[in-house]
Amino acid sequence: MYQDAACYGDQIQGKRNYQEDTFEIKAFGDETLFLLCDGMGGHVAGKQASDLAVEEFTKGFCHQVNLPIPKRLEAGLTFANEAIKLKVLQSNELNGMGTTLVAVHLGRNAIHWVSVGDSPLWLVRDNQLQRLNADHSLAEVLKKFVKLGQITAQQAANDPKRHVLLSSVSGEEIQHIDLRESPFEMRNGDCLLLASDGLETLSAQQIIQQVKDNSEPKKCVSQLLESVETINKAHQDNATVIVYRHVCASKKFAISNLLTPKSLTIFLTFVCLVLVTVVAVSL
Repeated sequence: MYQDAACYGDQIQGKRNYQEDTFEIKAFGDETLFLLCDGMGGHVAGKQASDLAVEEFTKGFCHQVNLPIPKRLEAGLTFANEAIKLKVLQSNELNGMGTTLVAVHLGRNAIHWVSVGDSPLWLVRDNQLQRLNADHSLAEVLKKFVKLGQITAQQAANDPKRHVLLSSVSGEEIQHIDLRESPFEMRNGDCLLLASDGLETLSAQQIIQQVKDNSEPKKCVSQLLESVETINKAHQDNATVIVYRHVCASKKFAISNLLTPKSLTIFLTFVCLVLVTVVAVSL
């Protein structure tokens, strides 16, 4: 798990006897990198894929410090994909390993992201849940068929192939990449959630309610994962979630300014002048 005042991350295994999800929260200066990967390929390969992708993405991103943020995110993704490619070449047993990936860079009041696969990046704003990143799975294709009237919503929900990925980080050419090129502005009180698809056991309304009821990220994560376990779904997948609650940098700055030695000196000087004036008038 990871935590600070504004963010927290944790995970559960669900009904699996192994964990294929990996996540990291890396803070450096005024920047924060949120990273989550959901591995595929079984007990050994899936975990190695997600671990390796997180490690190598972070290296690639941090290595290109002089590039614009979107380029740094691309560099991280390239590092992760190449590392998995090399790992597969070294061992035939790992053939077919891969992972989803969602990475978010947080600056002062804006985010950029890159994602591959179906792990969601959600925004809760004004009690509404919005998915920010693309879903690279057949579920998204099935939704389009529903809109066209070719299948029913029930058929789409029950399709056994709905979780099949159209794109993944597996060492081969990545078919679909969602890269946010321009800054996405955050508002005061916004809540970001990065998750593996195991959290989608919960409905949108359940997620919104937990975010609304739990302003502290640690408590929110705990309640979300507890809710997944309470549903007790058969074959429940691993579930991982990172929650970040945004406070605008300007507000942080304003509060901190009130506590500086200089501001306190000015305030005390003003109080003294008022007292002197009051005394002088009374005499």
